[in-house]
Amino acid sequence: MKLSCIFGHKWNGCTCERCGEVRNEGHEYTKYAPNGKECVGRCKCGRCLVLQHEYQTVPGKCYDVCSRCGAEARYVPGHDAHHTFERVPGQCKLKCAVCGDTTSIKWEDHDWQRLPGTCTEKCATCGAERYVEHDYRRVEGKCMEKCAVCGRVRELEHQWQSVEGTDKEKCAVCGMVRLIPGLAAYRKDPEAFMDDCVEKLLAIFPTTPLDPEGHRRFDAAHREEVHRIGEQLDQLGGMRAMRRVGTEFARRRPIHARKLETTWDGIGSWMG
Repeated sequence: MKLSCIFGHKWNGCTCERCGEVRNEGHEYTKYAPNGKECVGRCKCGRCLVLQHEYQTVPGKCYDVCSRCGAEARYVPGHDAHHTFERVPGQCKLKCAVCGDTTSIKWEDHDWQRLPGTCTEKCATCGAERYVEHDYRRVEGKCMEKCAVCGRVRELEHQWQSVEGTDKEKCAVCGMVRLIPGLAAYRKDPEAFMDDCVEKLLAIFPTTPLDPEGHRRFDAAHREEVHRIGEQLDQLGGMRAMRRVGTEFARRRPIHARKLETTWDGIGSWMG
Protein backbone atom coordinates (compact mmCIF):
# COMPACT_ATOMS: atom_id res chain seq x y z
CA MET A 1 0.00 0.00 0.00
CA LYS A 2 1.29 3.45 -0.93
CA LEU A 3 1.20 6.44 1.43
CA SER A 4 -1.46 8.05 -0.76
CA CYS A 5 -3.89 5.31 0.31
CA ILE A 6 -2.95 5.08 3.96
CA PHE A 7 -6.37 6.44 4.94
CA GLY A 8 -8.27 4.43 2.35
CA HIS A 9 -8.32 3.46 -1.30
CA LYS A 10 -10.19 5.22 -4.05
CA TRP A 11 -11.81 2.26 -5.73
CA ASN A 12 -12.95 2.33 -9.31
CA GLY A 13 -14.52 -1.08 -9.69
CA CYS A 14 -11.81 -3.59 -8.80
CA THR A 15 -8.82 -1.24 -8.99
CA CYS A 16 -7.64 1.64 -6.81
CA GLU A 17 -7.14 4.79 -8.91
CA ARG A 18 -4.34 6.06 -6.66
CA CYS A 19 -2.09 3.03 -5.88
CA GLY A 20 -3.24 0.43 -8.41
CA GLU A 21 -4.09 -2.27 -5.83
CA VAL A 22 -6.65 -4.86 -6.97
CA ARG A 23 -9.50 -6.30 -4.92
CA ASN A 24 -11.56 -9.40 -5.64
CA GLU A 25 -14.78 -7.55 -6.37
CA GLY A 26 -16.03 -4.98 -8.80
CA HIS A 27 -14.55 -6.73 -11.85
CA GLU A 28 -15.98 -5.85 -15.27
CA TYR A 29 -15.85 -8.91 -17.49
CA THR A 30 -17.58 -7.28 -20.48
CA LYS A 31 -15.00 -4.52 -20.82
CA TYR A 32 -12.14 -4.47 -23.31
CA ALA A 33 -8.55 -4.94 -22.25
CA PRO A 34 -6.15 -1.94 -22.41
CA ASN A 35 -4.60 -3.30 -25.62
CA GLY A 36 -7.94 -2.88 -27.37
CA LYS A 37 -8.70 -6.59 -27.72
CA GLU A 38 -11.72 -8.31 -26.22
CA CYS A 39 -11.03 -10.15 -22.95
CA VAL A 40 -10.25 -13.86 -23.57
CA GLY A 41 -13.15 -16.12 -22.65
CA ARG A 42 -15.02 -13.20 -21.09
CA CYS A 43 -13.59 -14.21 -17.68
CA LYS A 44 -10.72 -11.73 -17.62
CA CYS A 45 -11.42 -8.35 -16.07
CA GLY A 46 -10.98 -5.46 -18.48
CA ARG A 47 -9.56 -3.30 -15.70
CA CYS A 48 -7.03 -5.52 -13.86
CA LEU A 49 -6.81 -8.52 -16.27
CA VAL A 50 -7.48 -10.95 -13.40
CA LEU A 51 -8.85 -14.26 -14.70
CA GLN A 52 -11.72 -15.51 -12.60
CA HIS A 53 -14.24 -18.15 -13.68
CA GLU A 54 -17.73 -18.65 -12.27
CA TYR A 55 -17.98 -22.41 -11.98
CA GLN A 56 -21.36 -24.09 -11.74
CA THR A 57 -22.49 -27.70 -11.57
CA VAL A 58 -23.87 -28.91 -14.92
CA PRO A 59 -26.28 -31.85 -15.21
CA GLY A 60 -24.71 -34.83 -16.96
CA LYS A 61 -21.14 -33.77 -16.14
CA CYS A 62 -18.91 -34.77 -13.25
CA TYR A 63 -17.03 -31.48 -13.12
CA ASP A 64 -18.08 -27.85 -12.89
CA VAL A 65 -18.27 -25.56 -15.93
CA CYS A 66 -17.84 -21.79 -16.08
CA SER A 67 -21.17 -20.10 -16.76
CA ARG A 68 -19.50 -17.23 -18.66
CA CYS A 69 -16.89 -18.85 -20.93
CA GLY A 70 -17.69 -22.58 -20.75
CA ALA A 71 -14.27 -23.61 -19.37
CA GLU A 72 -14.34 -27.12 -17.89
CA ALA A 73 -12.87 -27.51 -14.40
CA ARG A 74 -11.55 -31.04 -15.00
CA TYR A 75 -8.33 -30.39 -13.01
CA VAL A 76 -9.35 -27.46 -10.79
CA PRO A 77 -9.30 -28.48 -7.09
CA GLY A 78 -12.75 -28.20 -5.58
CA HIS A 79 -14.46 -28.20 -8.96
CA ASP A 80 -12.78 -31.20 -10.63
CA ALA A 81 -14.15 -34.62 -11.51
CA HIS A 82 -16.15 -36.63 -8.99
CA HIS A 83 -17.10 -39.59 -11.15
CA THR A 84 -19.34 -42.51 -10.22
CA PHE A 85 -17.43 -45.35 -11.87
CA GLU A 86 -18.95 -48.78 -12.49
CA ARG A 87 -17.38 -51.88 -14.00
CA VAL A 88 -18.17 -52.39 -17.72
CA PRO A 89 -19.45 -55.96 -18.22
CA GLY A 90 -16.99 -58.15 -20.12
CA GLN A 91 -14.26 -55.51 -20.08
CA CYS A 92 -11.45 -54.39 -17.78
CA LYS A 93 -12.73 -50.82 -17.80
CA LEU A 94 -14.74 -48.52 -15.56
CA LYS A 95 -17.38 -46.19 -16.92
CA CYS A 96 -18.91 -43.20 -15.16
CA ALA A 97 -22.66 -43.59 -14.79
CA VAL A 98 -23.10 -39.80 -14.99
CA CYS A 99 -20.84 -38.43 -17.75
CA GLY A 100 -19.73 -41.60 -19.54
CA ASP A 101 -15.97 -41.09 -19.07
CA THR A 102 -14.01 -44.37 -18.98
CA THR A 103 -10.79 -45.49 -17.34
CA SER A 104 -8.88 -48.74 -16.89
CA ILE A 105 -9.28 -50.79 -13.73
CA LYS A 106 -6.36 -51.23 -11.34
CA TRP A 107 -3.76 -53.76 -12.44
CA GLU A 108 -4.39 -55.98 -9.43
CA ASP A 109 -8.15 -56.00 -10.07
CA HIS A 110 -7.89 -57.99 -13.31
CA ASP A 111 -9.28 -61.54 -13.31
CA TRP A 112 -5.84 -63.17 -13.12
CA GLN A 113 -5.59 -66.91 -13.73
CA ARG A 114 -2.40 -68.99 -13.65
CA LEU A 115 -1.37 -70.57 -16.96
CA PRO A 116 -0.56 -74.27 -16.36
CA GLY A 117 3.15 -75.09 -16.28
CA THR A 118 4.24 -71.47 -16.48
CA CYS A 119 5.05 -68.58 -14.17
CA THR A 120 2.59 -66.36 -16.01
CA GLU A 121 -0.90 -65.18 -15.19
CA LYS A 122 -3.45 -64.14 -17.80
CA CYS A 123 -6.56 -62.05 -17.37
CA ALA A 124 -9.61 -64.11 -18.32
CA THR A 125 -11.43 -60.95 -19.41
CA CYS A 126 -9.03 -58.83 -21.49
CA GLY A 127 -6.14 -61.24 -22.12
CA ALA A 128 -3.45 -59.14 -20.42
CA GLU A 129 -0.51 -61.12 -19.02
CA ARG A 130 1.84 -60.66 -16.10
CA TYR A 131 4.79 -62.63 -14.74
CA VAL A 132 4.80 -64.05 -11.23
CA GLU A 133 7.76 -64.92 -9.03
CA HIS A 134 9.56 -68.17 -9.85
CA ASP A 135 9.69 -70.97 -7.27
CA TYR A 136 13.44 -71.61 -7.48
CA ARG A 137 14.86 -74.68 -5.75
CA ARG A 138 18.46 -75.87 -5.49
CA VAL A 139 19.48 -78.68 -7.83
CA GLU A 140 21.36 -81.33 -5.85
CA GLY A 141 25.06 -81.56 -6.76
CA LYS A 142 24.95 -78.58 -9.14
CA CYS A 143 25.51 -74.85 -8.88
CA MET A 144 22.08 -73.96 -10.16
CA GLU A 145 18.48 -73.47 -9.12
CA LYS A 146 15.44 -74.64 -11.07
CA CYS A 147 11.88 -73.31 -10.92
CA ALA A 148 9.56 -76.06 -9.70
CA VAL A 149 6.73 -74.62 -11.81
CA CYS A 150 8.09 -73.66 -15.25
CA GLY A 151 11.53 -75.33 -15.19
CA ARG A 152 13.54 -72.15 -15.70
CA VAL A 153 17.16 -72.48 -14.51
CA ARG A 154 19.48 -69.86 -13.06
CA GLU A 155 23.18 -70.24 -12.30
CA LEU A 156 24.67 -69.86 -8.82
CA GLU A 157 28.20 -68.91 -7.83
CA HIS A 158 30.68 -71.77 -7.65
CA GLN A 159 32.42 -72.56 -4.37
CA TRP A 160 35.99 -72.59 -5.66
CA GLN A 161 38.76 -74.30 -3.70
CA SER A 162 42.38 -74.46 -4.83
CA VAL A 163 43.93 -77.79 -5.79
CA GLU A 164 47.21 -78.07 -3.89
CA GLY A 165 50.33 -77.67 -6.03
CA THR A 166 48.49 -76.87 -9.28
CA ASP A 167 47.07 -73.86 -11.14
CA LYS A 168 43.56 -75.29 -10.79
CA GLU A 169 40.52 -74.63 -8.65
CA LYS A 170 37.67 -77.06 -8.09
CA CYS A 171 34.09 -76.27 -7.09
CA ALA A 172 33.17 -77.96 -3.82
CA VAL A 173 29.53 -78.27 -4.95
CA CYS A 174 29.45 -79.39 -8.58
CA GLY A 175 33.07 -80.52 -9.08
CA MET A 176 33.79 -78.17 -11.99
CA VAL A 177 37.50 -77.42 -12.49
CA ARG A 178 38.99 -74.23 -13.85
CA LEU A 179 42.58 -73.38 -14.77
CA ILE A 180 44.09 -70.15 -13.49
CA PRO A 181 47.63 -69.62 -14.87
CA GLY A 182 50.04 -68.59 -12.12
CA LEU A 183 47.77 -69.65 -9.26
CA ALA A 184 50.27 -72.02 -7.63
CA ALA A 185 53.12 -69.49 -7.87
CA TYR A 186 50.95 -66.69 -6.46
CA ARG A 187 49.79 -68.77 -3.51
CA LYS A 188 53.33 -69.84 -2.76
CA ASP A 189 54.83 -66.31 -2.79
CA PRO A 190 52.49 -63.42 -3.80
CA GLU A 191 55.18 -60.75 -3.56
CA ALA A 192 57.59 -62.66 -5.79
CA PHE A 193 54.81 -63.28 -8.32
CA MET A 194 53.90 -59.56 -8.45
CA ASP A 195 57.58 -58.60 -8.79
CA ASP A 196 57.78 -60.97 -11.75
CA CYS A 197 54.77 -59.24 -13.34
CA VAL A 198 56.51 -55.88 -12.96
CA GLU A 199 59.58 -57.24 -14.76
CA LYS A 200 57.41 -58.58 -17.58
CA LEU A 201 55.81 -55.18 -18.03
CA LEU A 202 59.18 -53.44 -17.99
CA ALA A 203 60.35 -55.83 -20.67
CA ILE A 204 57.37 -55.09 -22.90
CA PHE A 205 57.42 -51.31 -22.99
CA PRO A 206 61.13 -50.62 -23.75
CA THR A 207 61.12 -53.08 -26.67
CA THR A 208 58.37 -51.28 -28.60
CA PRO A 209 59.73 -49.30 -31.60
CA LEU A 210 59.63 -45.51 -31.70
CA ASP A 211 57.27 -43.72 -34.04
CA PRO A 212 58.45 -40.68 -36.07
CA GLU A 213 57.51 -38.28 -33.23
CA GLY A 214 59.74 -40.15 -30.79
CA HIS A 215 56.93 -41.80 -28.82
CA ARG A 216 56.95 -45.55 -28.30
CA ARG A 217 54.48 -47.27 -30.58
CA PHE A 218 52.11 -49.57 -28.72
CA ASP A 219 50.62 -52.10 -31.12
CA ALA A 220 47.89 -54.73 -30.66
CA ALA A 221 50.32 -57.47 -29.59
CA HIS A 222 51.75 -55.34 -26.78
CA ARG A 223 48.29 -54.26 -25.65
CA GLU A 224 47.07 -57.86 -25.54
CA GLU A 225 50.01 -59.01 -23.41
CA VAL A 226 49.73 -56.10 -20.96
CA HIS A 227 45.97 -56.66 -20.74
CA ARG A 228 46.51 -60.36 -20.04
CA ILE A 229 48.87 -59.56 -17.15
CA GLY A 230 46.29 -57.19 -15.69
CA GLU A 231 43.52 -59.80 -15.92
CA GLN A 232 45.75 -62.40 -14.27
CA LEU A 233 46.55 -60.06 -11.38
CA ASP A 234 42.87 -59.22 -10.94
CA GLN A 235 41.90 -62.89 -10.88
CA LEU A 236 44.60 -63.82 -8.38
CA GLY A 237 44.82 -60.81 -6.08
CA GLY A 238 42.17 -58.35 -7.17
CA MET A 239 42.66 -54.60 -6.99
CA ARG A 240 45.35 -54.92 -4.33
CA ALA A 241 47.63 -56.90 -6.66
CA MET A 242 46.97 -54.62 -9.65
CA ARG A 243 47.66 -51.49 -7.60
CA ARG A 244 50.84 -52.99 -6.16
CA VAL A 245 52.21 -53.82 -9.62
CA GLY A 246 50.97 -50.58 -11.20
CA THR A 247 52.58 -48.44 -8.50
CA GLU A 248 55.95 -50.18 -8.81
CA PHE A 249 55.84 -49.94 -12.61
CA ALA A 250 55.03 -46.22 -12.45
CA ARG A 251 57.96 -45.65 -10.11
CA ARG A 252 60.39 -47.34 -12.48
CA ARG A 253 58.86 -46.29 -15.82
CA PRO A 254 56.93 -43.05 -15.13
CA ILE A 255 56.87 -42.14 -18.84
CA HIS A 256 54.64 -45.18 -19.55
CA ALA A 257 52.56 -45.13 -16.35
CA ARG A 258 49.56 -43.50 -18.01
CA LYS A 259 49.66 -46.00 -20.87
CA LEU A 260 49.48 -48.88 -18.41
CA GLU A 261 46.53 -47.28 -16.60
CA THR A 262 44.48 -46.88 -19.79
CA THR A 263 45.35 -50.37 -21.04
CA TRP A 264 44.08 -51.91 -17.81
CA ASP A 265 40.90 -49.79 -17.85
CA GLY A 266 37.83 -51.99 -17.28
CA ILE A 267 39.68 -54.93 -15.73
CA GLY A 268 37.92 -55.73 -12.46
CA SER A 269 37.45 -52.44 -10.60
CA TRP A 270 40.37 -50.71 -12.34
CA MET A 271 39.52 -47.34 -13.87
CA GLY A 272 42.11 -45.78 -16.14
